[in-house]
Amino acid sequence: MNSFLFYSPQGEPVAVDDQGIQTSILESRLKTRKSPPKILYTVPTAHNPLGVTMSEERRKHLVELAQKYGFTIIEDDPYRPISKPTRTLYSMSPENVVYVGSLSKALAPGLRIGFVLTTSHALAEKLRDLEQMDFSTSTVNQLVTAKILESGLIQSKLGDLREHYASKMRLMLESLRENGLEPIYQPQDGFFCLVNTNTYAEELLLKAVKLGVAFVPASEFYFDNTGHTNIRLSIGPVDKSLIPEGVNRL
Repeated sequence: MNSFLFYSPQGEPVAVDDQGIQTSILESRLKTRKSPPKILYTVPTAHNPLGVTMSEERRKHLVELAQKYGFTIIEDDPYRPISKPTRTLYSMSPENVVYVGSLSKALAPGLRIGFVLTTSHALAEKLRDLEQMDFSTSTVNQLVTAKILESGLIQSKLGDLREHYASKMRLMLESLRENGLEPIYQPQDGFFCLVNTNTYAEELLLKAVKLGVAFVPASEFYFDNTGHTNIRLSIGPVDKSLIPEGVNRL
Protein backbone atom coordinates (compact mmCIF):
# COMPACT_ATOMS: atom_id res chain seq x y z
CA MET A 1 0.00 0.00 0.00
CA ASN A 2 2.87 2.38 0.69
CA SER A 3 3.75 2.36 -3.02
CA PHE A 4 0.47 4.18 -3.73
CA LEU A 5 1.58 7.12 -1.60
CA PHE A 6 4.07 8.16 -4.29
CA TYR A 7 1.08 9.13 -6.43
CA SER A 8 -0.70 11.18 -3.70
CA PRO A 9 -3.97 9.27 -4.11
CA GLN A 10 -7.32 10.46 -2.82
CA GLY A 11 -8.44 7.40 -0.88
CA GLU A 12 -11.94 6.71 0.38
CA PRO A 13 -13.02 3.84 2.65
CA VAL A 14 -15.78 1.40 1.71
CA ALA A 15 -17.91 -0.11 4.47
CA VAL A 16 -17.30 -3.77 5.34
CA ASP A 17 -19.45 -6.22 7.29
CA ASP A 18 -19.36 -9.96 7.96
CA GLN A 19 -19.87 -10.64 4.23
CA GLY A 20 -17.04 -8.39 3.08
CA ILE A 21 -17.32 -5.10 1.17
CA GLN A 22 -20.87 -3.76 1.23
CA THR A 23 -21.22 -3.60 -2.52
CA SER A 24 -24.70 -2.05 -2.43
CA ILE A 25 -23.26 0.98 -0.61
CA LEU A 26 -20.38 1.08 -3.08
CA GLU A 27 -22.82 1.01 -6.00
CA SER A 28 -24.82 3.92 -4.57
CA ARG A 29 -21.66 5.99 -4.25
CA LEU A 30 -20.51 5.11 -7.76
CA LYS A 31 -23.82 6.33 -9.18
CA THR A 32 -23.31 9.79 -7.67
CA ARG A 33 -19.64 10.27 -8.55
CA LYS A 34 -18.63 12.49 -11.46
CA SER A 35 -15.95 9.97 -12.38
CA PRO A 36 -15.28 6.40 -11.20
CA PRO A 37 -12.27 5.54 -9.04
CA LYS A 38 -9.14 4.27 -10.73
CA ILE A 39 -8.54 1.45 -8.27
CA LEU A 40 -10.40 -0.47 -5.60
CA TYR A 41 -8.10 -2.29 -3.19
CA THR A 42 -9.47 -5.21 -1.19
CA VAL A 43 -8.44 -8.22 0.88
CA PRO A 44 -11.47 -10.40 0.10
CA THR A 45 -10.32 -13.58 1.83
CA ALA A 46 -9.56 -13.58 5.58
CA HIS A 47 -9.63 -9.79 5.69
CA ASN A 48 -6.95 -8.03 7.70
CA PRO A 49 -7.91 -7.00 10.40
CA LEU A 50 -11.55 -8.20 10.48
CA GLY A 51 -10.95 -11.82 9.50
CA VAL A 52 -14.09 -11.96 7.33
CA THR A 53 -14.27 -13.48 3.85
CA MET A 54 -16.28 -11.86 1.07
CA SER A 55 -19.35 -13.87 0.09
CA GLU A 56 -19.77 -15.29 -3.41
CA GLU A 57 -22.70 -12.96 -4.06
CA ARG A 58 -20.69 -9.88 -3.08
CA ARG A 59 -17.74 -11.03 -5.20
CA LYS A 60 -19.96 -11.30 -8.25
CA HIS A 61 -21.50 -7.89 -7.59
CA LEU A 62 -18.11 -6.24 -7.08
CA VAL A 63 -16.80 -7.62 -10.37
CA GLU A 64 -19.96 -6.44 -12.15
CA LEU A 65 -19.42 -2.93 -10.77
CA ALA A 66 -15.81 -2.94 -11.96
CA GLN A 67 -16.94 -3.98 -15.42
CA LYS A 68 -19.70 -1.36 -15.53
CA TYR A 69 -17.73 1.60 -14.16
CA GLY A 70 -14.32 0.70 -15.54
CA PHE A 71 -12.16 0.61 -12.42
CA THR A 72 -9.48 -1.94 -11.57
CA ILE A 73 -9.71 -4.18 -8.52
CA ILE A 74 -6.48 -5.03 -6.74
CA GLU A 75 -7.15 -8.37 -5.08
CA ASP A 76 -4.62 -8.75 -2.26
CA ASP A 77 -4.85 -12.42 -1.34
CA PRO A 78 -2.00 -13.51 0.97
CA TYR A 79 -4.23 -15.58 3.27
CA ARG A 80 -5.79 -17.80 0.59
CA PRO A 81 -3.43 -20.76 1.26
CA ILE A 82 -4.63 -21.01 4.87
CA SER A 83 -8.32 -20.34 4.14
CA LYS A 84 -11.25 -22.36 2.87
CA PRO A 85 -11.29 -22.42 -0.94
CA THR A 86 -13.28 -19.63 -2.61
CA ARG A 87 -13.36 -18.23 -6.12
CA THR A 88 -10.92 -15.43 -6.71
CA LEU A 89 -12.13 -12.13 -8.12
CA TYR A 90 -9.43 -12.56 -10.75
CA SER A 91 -10.98 -15.81 -11.99
CA MET A 92 -14.30 -13.99 -12.45
CA SER A 93 -12.91 -11.13 -14.52
CA PRO A 94 -9.17 -11.18 -15.34
CA GLU A 95 -9.48 -7.98 -17.39
CA ASN A 96 -10.71 -6.00 -14.37
CA VAL A 97 -8.65 -7.54 -11.58
CA VAL A 98 -4.96 -7.53 -10.67
CA TYR A 99 -4.26 -10.48 -8.39
CA VAL A 100 -1.50 -10.21 -5.78
CA GLY A 101 -0.46 -13.38 -3.98
CA SER A 102 2.20 -14.48 -1.55
CA LEU A 103 3.93 -17.62 -0.33
CA SER A 104 4.66 -16.11 3.09
CA LYS A 105 1.76 -17.90 4.80
CA ALA A 106 2.08 -21.22 2.96
CA LEU A 107 5.86 -21.56 3.05
CA ALA A 108 8.03 -19.00 4.84
CA PRO A 109 7.73 -15.22 5.25
CA GLY A 110 11.51 -14.84 5.27
CA LEU A 111 11.72 -15.86 1.61
CA ARG A 112 9.93 -12.61 0.65
CA ILE A 113 8.34 -14.22 -2.41
CA GLY A 114 5.14 -12.84 -3.90
CA PHE A 115 3.55 -12.82 -7.34
CA VAL A 116 1.15 -10.85 -9.52
CA LEU A 117 -1.37 -12.09 -12.08
CA THR A 118 -2.50 -9.56 -14.67
CA THR A 119 -3.69 -9.44 -18.27
CA SER A 120 -2.36 -5.88 -18.62
CA HIS A 121 0.80 -5.72 -20.74
CA ALA A 122 1.44 -2.16 -19.51
CA LEU A 123 1.36 -3.28 -15.88
CA ALA A 124 3.60 -6.24 -16.67
CA GLU A 125 6.18 -3.81 -18.07
CA LYS A 126 5.94 -1.69 -14.92
CA LEU A 127 6.52 -4.77 -12.77
CA ARG A 128 9.73 -5.46 -14.68
CA ASP A 129 10.86 -1.98 -13.67
CA LEU A 130 10.58 -3.11 -10.06
CA GLU A 131 13.91 -4.88 -10.46
CA GLN A 132 15.56 -1.48 -10.82
CA MET A 133 14.09 -0.42 -7.47
CA ASP A 134 14.74 -3.46 -5.28
CA PHE A 135 17.61 -5.01 -7.29
CA SER A 136 15.55 -8.19 -7.65
CA THR A 137 14.33 -10.65 -5.06
CA SER A 138 17.11 -13.01 -3.98
CA THR A 139 17.71 -15.46 -6.81
CA VAL A 140 18.64 -18.13 -4.27
CA ASN A 141 15.27 -17.69 -2.57
CA GLN A 142 13.52 -17.82 -5.93
CA LEU A 143 15.31 -21.05 -6.87
CA VAL A 144 14.52 -22.71 -3.53
CA THR A 145 10.87 -21.68 -3.84
CA ALA A 146 10.64 -22.94 -7.43
CA LYS A 147 12.03 -26.34 -6.42
CA ILE A 148 9.57 -26.62 -3.53
CA LEU A 149 6.64 -25.69 -5.78
CA GLU A 150 7.72 -28.24 -8.38
CA SER A 151 7.90 -30.94 -5.71
CA GLY A 152 4.22 -30.53 -4.79
CA LEU A 153 5.12 -30.21 -1.10
CA ILE A 154 3.03 -27.08 -0.46
CA GLN A 155 -0.07 -28.47 -2.16
CA SER A 156 0.17 -31.68 -0.13
CA LYS A 157 0.29 -29.76 3.16
CA LEU A 158 -2.42 -27.14 2.56
CA GLY A 159 -5.17 -29.15 4.26
CA ASP A 160 -3.09 -29.62 7.41
CA LEU A 161 -2.04 -25.97 7.33
CA ARG A 162 -5.64 -24.75 7.13
CA GLU A 163 -6.74 -26.94 10.01
CA HIS A 164 -3.73 -25.86 12.09
CA TYR A 165 -4.68 -22.19 11.90
CA ALA A 166 -8.43 -22.87 12.06
CA SER A 167 -7.98 -24.75 15.34
CA LYS A 168 -5.95 -21.87 16.79
CA MET A 169 -8.65 -19.39 15.76
CA ARG A 170 -11.40 -21.53 17.31
CA LEU A 171 -9.43 -21.66 20.55
CA MET A 172 -8.91 -17.89 20.61
CA LEU A 173 -12.61 -17.20 19.99
CA GLU A 174 -13.54 -19.64 22.75
CA SER A 175 -11.05 -17.97 25.11
CA LEU A 176 -12.43 -14.53 24.27
CA ARG A 177 -15.99 -15.64 25.06
CA GLU A 178 -14.90 -17.15 28.37
CA ASN A 179 -13.40 -13.78 29.29
CA GLY A 180 -16.43 -11.73 28.25
CA LEU A 181 -14.98 -10.47 24.97
CA GLU A 182 -16.41 -10.81 21.47
CA PRO A 183 -14.88 -9.98 18.09
CA ILE A 184 -16.66 -7.33 16.06
CA TYR A 185 -17.20 -10.00 13.39
CA GLN A 186 -16.64 -13.73 13.68
CA PRO A 187 -13.43 -14.52 11.75
CA GLN A 188 -13.88 -17.28 9.22
CA ASP A 189 -10.26 -17.84 8.25
CA GLY A 190 -6.80 -16.37 8.50
CA PHE A 191 -4.82 -14.89 11.38
CA PHE A 192 -6.80 -11.94 12.69
CA CYS A 193 -9.84 -10.76 14.56
CA LEU A 194 -10.89 -7.29 15.68
CA VAL A 195 -12.12 -6.74 19.24
CA ASN A 196 -13.69 -3.65 20.78
CA THR A 197 -12.26 -3.32 24.30
CA ASN A 198 -14.21 -0.15 25.24
CA THR A 199 -10.81 1.09 26.42
CA TYR A 200 -8.34 3.36 24.66
CA ALA A 201 -6.16 0.80 22.88
CA GLU A 202 -2.86 2.68 23.13
CA GLU A 203 -3.16 2.88 26.92
CA LEU A 204 -4.25 -0.75 27.13
CA LEU A 205 -1.22 -1.83 25.11
CA LEU A 206 1.19 -0.27 27.62
CA LYS A 207 -0.38 -2.33 30.39
CA ALA A 208 -0.65 -5.50 28.32
CA VAL A 209 3.01 -5.49 27.30
CA LYS A 210 3.99 -5.53 30.97
CA LEU A 211 2.03 -8.79 31.24
CA GLY A 212 3.72 -10.28 28.19
CA VAL A 213 0.79 -9.70 25.81
CA ALA A 214 0.97 -7.72 22.57
CA PHE A 215 -1.60 -6.63 20.00
CA VAL A 216 -2.01 -3.94 17.34
CA PRO A 217 -4.14 -0.87 18.18
CA ALA A 218 -6.61 -0.85 15.30
CA SER A 219 -6.97 2.90 14.71
CA GLU A 220 -4.25 2.61 12.04
CA PHE A 221 -6.68 0.57 9.93
CA TYR A 222 -9.30 3.34 9.80
CA PHE A 223 -9.49 6.19 7.29
CA ASP A 224 -11.65 8.39 9.52
CA ASN A 225 -9.52 8.51 12.68
CA THR A 226 -11.84 6.21 14.63
CA GLY A 227 -11.47 2.73 16.08
CA HIS A 228 -9.39 3.90 19.03
CA THR A 229 -10.89 1.27 21.34
CA ASN A 230 -10.45 -1.58 18.86
CA ILE A 231 -7.51 -3.97 18.84
CA ARG A 232 -6.31 -6.51 16.31
CA LEU A 233 -5.43 -9.92 17.71
CA SER A 234 -3.38 -12.46 15.77
CA ILE A 235 -3.01 -16.21 16.15
CA GLY A 236 -0.23 -16.40 13.53
CA PRO A 237 3.06 -16.74 15.42
CA VAL A 238 1.61 -17.76 18.80
CA ASP A 239 1.98 -21.27 20.19
CA LYS A 240 -1.51 -22.74 20.51
CA SER A 241 -0.99 -23.70 24.16
CA LEU A 242 -0.38 -20.04 25.08
CA ILE A 243 -3.56 -18.60 23.55
CA PRO A 244 -5.94 -19.12 26.53
CA GLU A 245 -3.45 -17.63 28.99
CA GLY A 246 -2.71 -14.69 26.69
CA VAL A 247 -6.41 -13.86 26.35
CA ASN A 248 -6.92 -14.29 30.09
CA ARG A 249 -4.15 -11.77 30.82
CA LEU A 250 -5.62 -9.36 28.31
